[in-house]
Amino acid sequence: MEIFYFPIPDITPQIVMRLRDVYKENIGMLKEILSQSHETNKNIDIDLMSLMIVGTLDSIANDWLMGILKKVPTEYISGIMDFVTGGKDA
Repeated sequence: MEIFYFPIPDITPQIVMRLRDVYKENIGMLKEILSQSHETNKNIDIDLMSLMIVGTLDSIANDWLMGILKKVPTEYISGIMDFVTGGKDA
């Protein structure tokens, strides 16, 4: 976060562009995975769901780092997968 609030002119743009590239790559992978789920659940909005998953994972990571989660991050995986695939927790 310091990069965004206290930018270093020669470094900040390169870091921001790299983070953007990684983010786009992650979203692309999620969309590919969700495309396969779309075959069994045609109601999935792949673009929206990929953003929701990234947001959920980001929130889990942040809450874990701040020590406010009741469970370890990996314990949320099955619930996320059930939601995405229309399973029992959808």
